[in-house]
Amino acid sequence: MRHQPNWVTGISLLAWLAGVLWSGPRLLGAEAGSSLAEVYGIKVFDQEAGLDQYALASVAATADGYLWYCGFDAVGRFDGTQFSDLSAAVGSPLAGVRPRKLFVDRPGRLWVGAASRILCGEIDRWHSFGVAEGVPNGIIRAFAEDAQGVLWAASASNVVRRVGARFESVRPPANLSEEVCYLAAEREGTVWHAGNLTLSRWERDQFVAVLTAGQTQTNKIMGLLGARFGGLWVAFERDIKLRQGGSWTKVWPRPEGIRGDAVEMLEDVRGNLWVGGWRSGLVVYSPAGVARQATTREGLANNSVSGLAEDGEGNVWLSSNGGSLVRLRPLAFRSYGRDAGLTQIANSVAEEAPGRMWIGTHGDGIARWEAGRITPQNLWPEPNYLSGMWVHGVLRDRAGDTWAATYSPGLLRYHQGAWERVPKEQTGNRIILSLFEDRQGRLWVGTASGLAWREGRGEGAPASELPLAPTLAPLGPREARAETTIGGGGSVPLRPWREPVSFSVCDRSSGLPKMEVQAIAQDGAGNIWVCGRGDGLFRGQPGQFARFPVPGLATNAAFQSLAGGRDGSVWVGVEGAGLVRIREGQCVTFGAEQGLPATELVAVVEDDAGDLWLGGSQSVVRVNRASLEAVARRERERLECQVFDRQDGLPGPVRSGHQPACWKASDGRIWFATLRGIAVGTPKRCCRNCRRQRRRSPRSWWKASLGRVGKPPRGPCCCPPASAN
Repeated sequence: MRHQPNWVTGISLLAWLAGVLWSGPRLLGAEAGSSLAEVYGIKVFDQEAGLDQYALASVAATADGYLWYCGFDAVGRFDGTQFSDLSAAVGSPLAGVRPRKLFVDRPGRLWVGAASRILCGEIDRWHSFGVAEGVPNGIIRAFAEDAQGVLWAASASNVVRRVGARFESVRPPANLSEEVCYLAAEREGTVWHAGNLTLSRWERDQFVAVLTAGQTQTNKIMGLLGARFGGLWVAFERDIKLRQGGSWTKVWPRPEGIRGDAVEMLEDVRGNLWVGGWRSGLVVYSPAGVARQATTREGLANNSVSGLAEDGEGNVWLSSNGGSLVRLRPLAFRSYGRDAGLTQIANSVAEEAPGRMWIGTHGDGIARWEAGRITPQNLWPEPNYLSGMWVHGVLRDRAGDTWAATYSPGLLRYHQGAWERVPKEQTGNRIILSLFEDRQGRLWVGTASGLAWREGRGEGAPASELPLAPTLAPLGPREARAETTIGGGGSVPLRPWREPVSFSVCDRSSGLPKMEVQAIAQDGAGNIWVCGRGDGLFRGQPGQFARFPVPGLATNAAFQSLAGGRDGSVWVGVEGAGLVRIREGQCVTFGAEQGLPATELVAVVEDDAGDLWLGGSQSVVRVNRASLEAVARRERERLECQVFDRQDGLPGPVRSGHQPACWKASDGRIWFATLRGIAVGTPKRCCRNCRRQRRRSPRSWWKASLGRVGKPPRGPCCCPPASAN
């Protein structure tokens, strides 16, 4: 580990102490839940992660996917896997410099501001500029780039700009005697300079004062940033202002407790403004001015923020003088667990109606999600009966009935205001594992010993378009007296099943063996597909099924999940093998060799764009549909995937062995049942440009291949502005 100089250590310890003591109160007047940790995953990269510096002065991201950082005596980079201290190499041009500021210009060159030196990383070499090349004495604290691509730099006593291979001094702003300096350029290229008391704009070969000491004495300037969409952000002691066209168009107050702090600022691709205080943590303003805060209470290692940068995947990185590096990744999923009212494992999730979801739990029966809250449903006259009931699956059919697949009572239906229990003779088993409704309206029931089905009412509106079902309620006294009872340890009234012959059981004569049917799907031709872990994959029609062999897989392979695609395909998740597409009898397998990062796929669902969402034990993977087709046609070798895990808001492993464990709601959102609640992702907000599966491969800086990671987004970002899904 590199040893910090004594003077740096002293400053770092003071900054660390100040950061711990000054955590600042939470924001007042912000939206409910003002913590940044609710919408961003926060991860600290410190010595345990391989970073040998804990006191950092600045951070920057280059278009080739590298993250650059500097301490007070070293410059290093991070490739997503390994940290490299470039100052420690023998003969390094970075050795012995005292870096303080990093800056990336529009061509992608990295500039390092140090004590009386400026360094530029270009192609595979470094250029050094010193006093002999016009660099002023003192520490270079700020950079900017004007409309012509000219680089400007500032120290506390001078401002210079690059002319060819030299830097030349420009006429300095008035009263350039302050210890601090800020430099920024607007989108159209106007260069601004500020100290604590003055704000000046470069025009006609000189800096012209816009704000003077008389105007800022009671509200000093604490930072500058060129606005992404035009204008200039100015941080004052008490507020943050946006100057456009000669006037202040936005004025946002700084929260109590963090006012008066000098700041670093960043405006991300979503339009959020990040404001990092030198001693008070981080505040993020949405485009509407709604603020969220992050301090050590939310997961920062220190409340000192010395630099901010955004990488090509949409992550924001901050450097800290005492808190190492921190990555803030936008959460792709919003989870609902104990805090939302769910006290048990979620086995199943399905839509009841727009804005309302059913949840089958592992011990608390059925619960309903609505407006971010989960409430248990009182399905039985006897209180707390459901305290031990396992609901493996829940489904509302197109006729408006709700079905529950349970462990012991068997199959239950909520029909015309009351619950009914389907007799065991109708389904063949009291342990129900999966539910599926096909396009003809037939209900298919997977049990611990096989398959049963019930004729439907023909094609019609999906359940999500039916009138809203009433809140489930206990049976009335008159109904209760006429009911039978089930269960042990007490009687539970149920209305008798009033349809003498309703379900048909697919026995061995139908071609199905005795098996646990965990997943059911339908293809474009109307065939029904069923599978069970270790029992095989079968295709057929009611009463006529046959085993379907998949080339390269054993007949008893661990087929775990099924889903029908809009193009008529059937997608099959196979443990250890990955994903199989079956279209018109032809099979294509996508596994690790094709770039699929997970091979234990327990749930599969297709979104409105045709992309597949694959639920696994460690993550959820989104696979781009076009890349699937291209790999199948052998036009490309690897899939384009996005991997979401706990750092993206996924609360836990997706449930296996039950159906439906995932659901595409009518509003396009994707829901998963997990061991720690339910998780919901919004595909249109999970921008493909902002989050790609990173491929780790050794490569030299500035010589990345065309397939490099971390490219800046090519189009507008569709991720949410500092908001949850």
